[in-house]
Amino acid sequence: MSCLFCEIIAGRVPSRKVYEDDQVIAILDIYPATIGHILVLSKKHYPSFVEIDEDLAGHLGLVSKRLAFIQISNLKADGVTMLVQEGIVAGQRAPHFVLHLIPRKADDRLAMTTQGKDISRDELEQGLTEIQKGAKDSAAEDKEPSSTNDTLAEQEKDDDHKNEENEEEEHEDNENEEQDDNNILDVIGELI
Repeated sequence: MSCLFCEIIAGRVPSRKVYEDDQVIAILDIYPATIGHILVLSKKHYPSFVEIDEDLAGHLGLVSKRLAFIQISNLKADGVTMLVQEGIVAGQRAPHFVLHLIPRKADDRLAMTTQGKDISRDELEQGLTEIQKGAKDSAAEDKEPSSTNDTLAEQEKDDDHKNEENEEEEHEDNENEEQDDNNILDVIGELI
């Protein structure tokens, strides 16, 4: 079974493209919840959000932030609902990661709220403990030295080098962001 979103990304299925770069594409939803409802997709096929690598997740966040700002400023939205449906039980309908950006107006009467449940304090604490344990384990995996001979001084030196690289990348990113913002504005301007 082929993936509809992969077909759209490949250009074999038509879409109303809002934004595109080498990693992501943003298109108008053909069944929009509101005017200007955008789907942000990774170009590489990932069935779910939890499978996306961290660099791509960060890039998706940055692109989504820019598009949400444009929805607020150009469509005069009062807010934007960002929605990721992870798994069938959460409403995911296609086996491709999709981030929805839904411009909201105060009077749009779109019911997208969560209803709180009666959960005992013990159950809440159990959930908190499990999440904290997972977060701690995840952080430990990310920060483990590559060999047991690494010293704190070597790690700090490496961190300093990474900070310098990040500063250089930020400068380049700022220049690229200005160009990306202009591209996004041009495309959305044509749609309005």
